[in-house]
Amino acid sequence: MQHTSLICILCLDCYDEVIPNFYDPDHYEYIRSREDYFFMNCRITHRKGIDIAMQTVNAIGAKLIIAGQPGEDVRMDGPNVEYIGYITEKEKVDLLAHAKGLFSTTKYIGPFEGISVEAMLSGTPVITTDWGCYTETVREGITGYRGMVLKDFVKGARNIMKGKISSKNCRKLAVSQYSTTAVVPRYHRFFQRLEDLWGDGWSRL
Repeated sequence: MQHTSLICILCLDCYDEVIPNFYDPDHYEYIRSREDYFFMNCRITHRKGIDIAMQTVNAIGAKLIIAGQPGEDVRMDGPNVEYIGYITEKEKVDLLAHAKGLFSTTKYIGPFEGISVEAMLSGTPVITTDWGCYTETVREGITGYRGMVLKDFVKGARNIMKGKISSKNCRKLAVSQYSTTAVVPRYHRFFQRLEDLWGDGWSRL
């Protein structure tokens, strides 16, 4: 009886699956020409790594536009930083489409951090920390750069400024992984597996 219970538990574990968020690519603008700024859109809290983004742009003399709902008292003053507060969805789409790159430098283990995928769907490369969801969602040198220390973030930002990432390829890869067309079949497959539990389940060939 104990052996049978163990088998049942193992079989049920086989039905776990991680499926990413899905997006309509047509919702996002793709513009080849970019304006001279980096963008960051997040809750205004220390754990979002706003200081990482600010130190990076200060080191290379680039402009950073920060948007987001006020929360904690985070200093965002400086000659290279502009805080614009809460923005609408339309404004976000426009800012993503024209930015050189997006900072999404969370200091916690991010579960998905959808703004980074939205940036990539806009053809905008991302600069992120090197843990959590980013190790799966960000392709180093293709859709963005991941870092652990300031030197990493500065190098990534400079590479983006030099145009070393193709915005076209960035969007193409994001669409292939996170569009509704790409994700819906994964949901269908998952629900089919759950339905199999009423029948042969694990043993179905």
